[in-house]
Amino acid sequence: MDFRDSPEEAAWRQEVREFIQREIDKGSKRRAPLAGRIKFMYVRTAAKTIEAGTSEIQRNIIATRGLGLPRD
Repeated sequence: MDFRDSPEEAAWRQEVREFIQREIDKGSKRRAPLAGRIKFMYVRTAAKTIEAGTSEIQRNIIATRGLGLPRD
């Protein structure tokens, strides 16, 4: 089974990393209101990884059981 990110997922993760780094580098007090957003985005990266794997598993089940295609 392959757990690599799709190109869209990898791009999203990179965008989040760059956003967080930019906000940390600013070092300004206006960063405080973003603390909740940054935490949420960070927590969602793990959840999106799990969600992506779940979708792949569901597609494989539909392909093998529903459509009768061979397993990967």
